[in-house]
Amino acid sequence: MTLRRPPPDVITDWYDRKTDFVLQKYGPGPRVHYHTGLAPADIVPASDENGLRRQLWRSQEDMLWRAVRAWDVASFGGHVLDVGCGLGGTSLFLATELGSSMTALSPVARHLEWVSRFALQAGVRERVQPLLADAHELTGPPRFDAALSFGATPYFDREGYFESLARAVRPGGQVFIEDTFIGRAELAAPFNEYWTANLGWLHEYVAAAALHGFDLLRLDDVSREAVGFWKLSVAYSRMLSAERPASIAWHSDMHDAYLDGGLRDLLLSFRKR
Repeated sequence: MTLRRPPPDVITDWYDRKTDFVLQKYGPGPRVHYHTGLAPADIVPASDENGLRRQLWRSQEDMLWRAVRAWDVASFGGHVLDVGCGLGGTSLFLATELGSSMTALSPVARHLEWVSRFALQAGVRERVQPLLADAHELTGPPRFDAALSFGATPYFDREGYFESLARAVRPGGQVFIEDTFIGRAELAAPFNEYWTANLGWLHEYVAAAALHGFDLLRLDDVSREAVGFWKLSVAYSRMLSAERPASIAWHSDMHDAYLDGGLRDLLLSFRKR
């Protein structure tokens, strides 16, 4: 089953409208993330909003450190493309912690304004270059040593994504992905409806990558390590969004699906031939 990607303008509008929410839940910055984090299943959510937000942020930073340990850190020493950068948290993390030279790509102009502002606050503005662009329309010659996407690939056409990266990433360069993948088919439709996405199967990514010259190097399943993040997210929804039962219900479903294999959180690395 291959799912259809929502129209690009629908995705861009959805992300634009989410900006204030992301800042409220995962801010204040400068490193603001919008992806799954790592937290133990038995984590006890804080009883106050600020404490809960700190737990969520810490778990997202832990996911980044987990990915860095799994992947080839040497690849981050060059020029790295952050595809679907959101408010720039991953770009700022790598620029600050590893000294990476980052290009932060988003189709949402307002996001890139925040990226510039946060990079200045973090003291890494010279190492973080915002780029307003469509992930599917990158052009050569290849100039990036690596590309990565955290929590963004369900918004891409898989083949278009790797075809575009084949034009942008140097031979021998790598592509890194952290994201949620389908474990059981019946969960794809409700996920896509809630997040305006087109969730994919692992085999779709591997096939699309191979078609455009990328080989899978490593796969780490961190679903069980990430269960606690969704426990925290449920607690946040209950604290601030009691009038939105759909949010509470779906985040609870995410928690359960990460436990029973219905959804999988994977760290993937590919190398360009």
